[in-house]
Amino acid sequence: MEANSVAELDSAVVEMVLEICPDVAFVPKYGGKLFEAVAGDPSTQFGGHFFYKNHMSIEFTHGADLMDPVGILQGSGKRRRHLKIRSLQELQAPAIRDMIAQSAGQALENA
Repeated sequence: MEANSVAELDSAVVEMVLEICPDVAFVPKYGGKLFEAVAGDPSTQFGGHFFYKNHMSIEFTHGADLMDPVGILQGSGKRRRHLKIRSLQELQAPAIRDMIAQSAGQALENA
């Protein structure tokens, strides 16, 4: 991804996660940022975002438990699921906001 696209998507996803979960902490790790619903409590990490050559990946710690009526989540492991985002327009889809909200809600319920 081009540097301006990375910066634009990074800023947009951070803003979106903050709107959904105002007390979230962003923990730099694994070359990206993890989302921690309760700052300082790693047990409340519910996902993160990471950049690759052609896309940004939003990963969900317990993604297999999320309701996905549109079928946008990818992955087949026991727990994790992810979304591949290639543009700001894709990021702004309501289903993506819903996935982040569900994941944050799960983390807060289990905190």
